[in-house]
Amino acid sequence: MPRTKPTPAQIEKAQARREEAAATLAQGVEHVAHDPAALAAHLQFCALFRSYSFRNTLLLAEQARARGTSASFFKGYRAWQQHGRQVQKGEHGYMLFAPIVRKLTGEKAREAKVPEGTRAVVGYRVATVFDIDQTAVIEGQEDRAPVYVSPIPQLEGDDFADLRADLEAVARSLGYTVGTFAARDRRAGGFCDPALRRIGVKAAPANQQAAVLAHELAHALAHTGPEAADIPKNVREVQAEGAAYLACYALGLDTSAATLPYLRTWTAEAESEDERRDLITAQLGAIDRIGWRLVELVEAAREGTVTAESARPALEAPEADSVSAKPRALAA
Repeated sequence: MPRTKPTPAQIEKAQARREEAAATLAQGVEHVAHDPAALAAHLQFCALFRSYSFRNTLLLAEQARARGTSASFFKGYRAWQQHGRQVQKGEHGYMLFAPIVRKLTGEKAREAKVPEGTRAVVGYRVATVFDIDQTAVIEGQEDRAPVYVSPIPQLEGDDFADLRADLEAVARSLGYTVGTFAARDRRAGGFCDPALRRIGVKAAPANQQAAVLAHELAHALAHTGPEAADIPKNVREVQAEGAAYLACYALGLDTSAATLPYLRTWTAEAESEDERRDLITAQLGAIDRIGWRLVELVEAAREGTVTAESARPALEAPEADSVSAKPRALAA
């Protein structure tokens, strides 16, 4: 099929996209060049995307950083469809430099000193790609849809099924519904949607689901108000995972096998273990406040006294002074 000549509007739009991509790439170069920790984080990102050029990995990494999110596996819109997944409505793609390949003929082939009909890269355009977490499996195509496998270990066993049920009761008291989604549907282990008052947990052993549900409840308790928008995503994740670890451990479930690798992913920009520890230490007050509130709500759920009226308020209370705070006993 012969190529149609682009309209002036299409040319202008393409040029604007190239300028936007170039500006984003320049910002990424500046970020990495002046911050050793950012360079380390970028190299970790590059390790996930071996097939991309350094320019594209830097462009993708800068966009992910600006969005406050992580990324794992990219394809174009139609490529995802060909692999049994559909980009979800409302998702915004990532810019990527894609080569423009043409057959060289006549003078162009002679200038390039290649045989007639040789295919060669003659330039680059800005394409749009989507991360796997922006897609969902197309019904009936489950067998061929790729699945992201997290490097973070999953907790095995079902001996804390009762804790999982108690945490679900807490979610209901906060006005949330809790559902389970298939492992192939999302990259993350769970999600908290305050607008729809919905929490999702990936299908897994009960112990893993309890840990994930505690994490999402921490978000529901502490990160749903307008003030949460000012908290960087990595800080919110550190607070939520730290609080979930505290609460689960106090209630008898040790989630350290999953929590410690998870925390490392959200402190990746720390230049040293000391900086990583400092980042987490700075959030200990919030972790303590959220974690113990979650424990109180689970205990109330077990007593049948948790209600919508009683569930929410305590997080607005000031943090307890470390000298006068009452000791708390861990579960046996």
